[in-house]
Amino acid sequence: MKIVTTVKYDKKYKKLSIDLKNRVDSILERFMKNPLDPSLFNHNLQGKLKGFNQ
Repeated sequence: MKIVTTVKYDKKYKKLSIDLKNRVDSILERFMKNPLDPSLFNHNLQGKLKGFNQ
């Protein structure tokens, strides 16, 4: 799985502390291994994006 980020995300990520960057990285790794991991608190999408969660 490949995660594509926006320029806005990249700018905000660069401003994070090292601790927060490590936490974000850990969560993204967990998401890439198992997008349905209960610890991620995923939810079904609604509206135009309904059905794209799986």
